[in-house]
Amino acid sequence: SNAKAWDIVSPRIRFAAAPPNKLNHYSPFEVMKTRNASCTGLSIFLTCALRSIGVPARVAGTPHWNSGLKACPHGDADPPCGNHNWVEVYAGKEWHFVNQAGTEGKLDVGWFFPGSTEHQIANSKNHSIFASSWADTASLAADARSSKFYKLNHEFTNFPMVWNWENNDIPGWDVTEWYHWKYNHNRSFSNSFGKWEF
Repeated sequence: SNAKAWDIVSPRIRFAAAPPNKLNHYSPFEVMKTRNASCTGLSIFLTCALRSIGVPARVAGTPHWNSGLKACPHGDADPPCGNHNWVEVYAGKEWHFVNQAGTEGKLDVGWFFPGSTEHQIANSKNHSIFASSWADTASLAADARSSKFYKLNHEFTNFPMVWNWENNDIPGWDVTEWYHWKYNHNRSFSNSFGKWEF
């Protein structure tokens, strides 16, 4: 399973939250050297590992969870409303999300779905869900041949990074509606693929 990726070094790579107002390790080699990373570093690492063996993969995530005033009385600065990143893979003619830790062993299963994703708002930037792209999303959206690969993926100017809001270098898709659709119309789709392993 994808859990094996974390054992490429010893001791194994583990999750470590980024200290407040500091960057964590993001490049795969930094993650291997330090043997830890935040969800962002783990997502980049697993995306690179999957792509290295020919599995189409991309980093996805949200700048802030839309958890409401009860959970976050001070707004998006409160930990329950912080950012989160994960991995998506293209399998069976659809994009699916993968839990970085590999504990569930299935596609489209994670602690944030559907609960947290259901509260996200499309086209809001701060509370939307985004997927990164290796190619310019405007070009892909205009190309009829590639449009079938991006159902309910709406072209966006960039993949927002909360640690560097001004950086618009990474192309992105707003995929919030895709997560809502997946829950509301296709709840059992992921189970038809069984265990996800590489």
